[in-house]
Amino acid sequence: MGTRRPTQPVSLMRRLMLALGLAFVLVQLVLTGYNYARFKHSVSDHAALLKLAQVMVQGLRIIEQPADAATVAATADIMLNASRADPASNQGHALAPLWLELRAREGGQRLYASAALGEQALLGQPGRVQEQTLQGRLYWVAQVDDARWSLRLATVGLADSTALAWIASDLLPNLLIAFPFALLPVVLVVWRGLRPLSQLSAQLQQARGDDLSPLVVDERYTEIRTVGVAFNAVLGRLRERLALERARLQDTAHELRTPMAVMAAQAHWLLQADSEAERQAAHAGLQQAIERASHLTQQLLVLAALDEARPVPDAARVDVAELCRQSLAAFSPRALAAGVELDLDSPDSLAWPRPASAWQSMLDNLLDNALRYGARRGGRVQVTLALQADGALALAVRDDGPGIAQAEQSQIFERFVRGRGQQAGGAGGAGLGLAIVRQAARSLGGDARLGPGLAGAGVGFEVRLPALPRQV
Repeated sequence: MGTRRPTQPVSLMRRLMLALGLAFVLVQLVLTGYNYARFKHSVSDHAALLKLAQVMVQGLRIIEQPADAATVAATADIMLNASRADPASNQGHALAPLWLELRAREGGQRLYASAALGEQALLGQPGRVQEQTLQGRLYWVAQVDDARWSLRLATVGLADSTALAWIASDLLPNLLIAFPFALLPVVLVVWRGLRPLSQLSAQLQQARGDDLSPLVVDERYTEIRTVGVAFNAVLGRLRERLALERARLQDTAHELRTPMAVMAAQAHWLLQADSEAERQAAHAGLQQAIERASHLTQQLLVLAALDEARPVPDAARVDVAELCRQSLAAFSPRALAAGVELDLDSPDSLAWPRPASAWQSMLDNLLDNALRYGARRGGRVQVTLALQADGALALAVRDDGPGIAQAEQSQIFERFVRGRGQQAGGAGGAGLGLAIVRQAARSLGGDARLGPGLAGAGVGFEVRLPALPRQV
């Protein structure tokens, strides 16, 4: 099988010239059709042929002798056909010859007939034009009578193809002359209009790989300005994304520095310990630092996976109510040790077409956050799951703990942001749990927000996932 060649780009100017050429062809066809329709209308009653016969009869009225009338008819025959045979007199086309026959009204004696007729007579009706086949061709025959003479004129019926050819050839030179004059201003306008686009392209080609500064856009042209504004908006989003990524990288390095430093210090004390008690303490500290670094690394991996995740509309349906029960069962020992009551309010079963992994990550981080910072000994954490009237899924995790200060609420879902109750070291979190919750909710098409806690205290985290559109 041969390799398919890539499609070559086509110049916009070439496309314009081709389109304008096609427009002129269409104009030629339309004008030809229009003039042909007018021609057909004009010959439908053969007015020109009948009028010529009437004029000739008027010239014969003053003649009384048959011989003189025959002489006049012969002269008219020669003059008319000489004129019709001259292309210069007929817009560049030689016309078919006229056949003429003159008869006396009394007795019907034939006084003159065109030589081409021979003995064949022209058959007509006074004051009308009718068709007659002569020598195998169709002719139009006009007859006009007066008191002495009966004149009959015949001409070849014009074929449609011949008429169309004549009309088209008459129009073509005019259109060819008009074409460059119509093309020139269009080409100039397009060339000037595309110049800002060429300048924009030159800016992009000259820009360094890491240069995301806004482009200079010519504001005079609406289309170019729209492209430039849209491109600058994309560059702005890229700048914000890179700045955010740099900040995340710095925050990550800072967060990892603490457990790394703790591990180094505890390893040193472990090697330098003189007693079993000191070794046990150093070992416990080293183990805690390793767990903290492992937890932080796992959270960073989860967050990175959620950043790249896209909603999956045809994911398999999962029972989110069962997932909630499984998560509460997994956190029950920890809640029991902390003296916290876990409570679940949800349907027995609730199928939802969303990936289970993102849901599980979101719920686990909400429960971890509630037990780590929101719950107090003897307090309560309540998980609520419900299907709303519009088909959306609502999940809420509320506690009756100390809550979150008003000044901290606007940034609580940001990465590496910890409340005043959280500690940077030791068993404290890295400030990623709620960021994971929000990103997981967004990957499922919804979002997370703060809400009220229990019994007028604490805080609640609410997640709303909109219903997926029905598949047709």
